[in-house]
Amino acid sequence: MDVEYLQRLSRLTNILPLISRSDLLSGEELAVLKANIISAFQTNSIKSFNFDQLFNNPTHPDAPYAISSMTSKDEETMDASLLMSPDYVQPLLESELPYLVSHIFERDVVS
Repeated sequence: MDVEYLQRLSRLTNILPLISRSDLLSGEELAVLKANIISAFQTNSIKSFNFDQLFNNPTHPDAPYAISSMTSKDEETMDASLLMSPDYVQPLLESELPYLVSHIFERDVVS
């Protein structure tokens, strides 16, 4: 059912496949899952949006994007007054979320 909806939607809008909670997967599991999703998209003629169309940078991550919103330990900040500040934001675990957010709101992408 999901494949059918994605096929229909991909003709009408951009599809950005995301792997949520990627922090729960090992690097190998994540690579296998990405390969499976890419294969399923190709097999079923589902087009996902590709930032390569706009940015000629082969070093950026490819879809599907592995994202996580889980916070990490902030070992660099040890100042109690800074940690207790209402403006302090605990850093997130490393994922492809910052890349995705920074590029999705680019002027050329939004248009």
